[in-house]
Amino acid sequence: MATSTNRAAYAALVLAALCSGVSTATTKYALGVFTATDLLLVELTVATAALWSLPRVRRSARTGFRRGYLALGLLEPGLAYALFNLGLERTSAADAAVLVSLESVVIALFAAVFLGERLSGPLMIGATLGVGGAVLLAAHEAHTGASLTGNALVVAGVVAAAGYSVAARRLAPGGDPAVVTAYQLAAALTVAVLAWSVTAAAGGSTLDRPSLVPWGAAVATGLVGSAIPFLLYTFAVVRLPASRTGLPLNLIPVFGVLSAVVLLGERLGVTQVLGGCLVVVGLGAAQVRAPDTEPCRP
Repeated sequence: MATSTNRAAYAALVLAALCSGVSTATTKYALGVFTATDLLLVELTVATAALWSLPRVRRSARTGFRRGYLALGLLEPGLAYALFNLGLERTSAADAAVLVSLESVVIALFAAVFLGERLSGPLMIGATLGVGGAVLLAAHEAHTGASLTGNALVVAGVVAAAGYSVAARRLAPGGDPAVVTAYQLAAALTVAVLAWSVTAAAGGSTLDRPSLVPWGAAVATGLVGSAIPFLLYTFAVVRLPASRTGLPLNLIPVFGVLSAVVLLGERLGVTQVLGGCLVVVGLGAAQVRAPDTEPCRP
């Protein structure tokens, strides 16, 4: 039986997945006008400013600081988001959604290798069903607009994000989620500034061209795609075994498809509906008689 703390952590992960799914639509729209590094700079600036504006963060920033928080931020959202944005510029949104869903499996494998967490049968079945459902979500479109380079960049971002999920179990236990997230975003912003500086020097910036609507999409991406989900994810990731934190991430493609329908006017196919159902079934299967366990070694 899950404790109330675990239920709250799972609820936070699902809400984080909802935010990330919605931000898929805003990111896709913004990338039609901004470059990948432009968007990364804008979204992380907005997210960092939002977190550091919280009185709670300002009060606890000095006493709650750990250098490990900066390392976490360099992994995700810093490196992971930079790679994902670059990949999404070069591949289809369908392929990107499929590849991002692999994060739950990579997290489970990393947790087994680096944290000694057991991979239960229900957990692996749930993760497999979730990935299969994510594949179905975009199966009828996955052959269009794809790029091998873009797909490789997205996979690299997935690996960086999975590494963050496992590292957070070691580097952020007991930390105030708001403070941890604020330092993460500050570290990630340095990555964004460096990446943008390089591309801008080569004439690759479009920050002076977009109109109000793309800017609104970029700002929304910073809040809904970075600040809010990272705060929720940091709250959950230190309260659950790392192998379980990836399971609700399979919901991101579901929420992403629904957001594309509502916000971008895309049509929803039968295959995508079936895929979404499979993701939900997978999440349920992972919880059947599979109570949370602590890592096998300290």
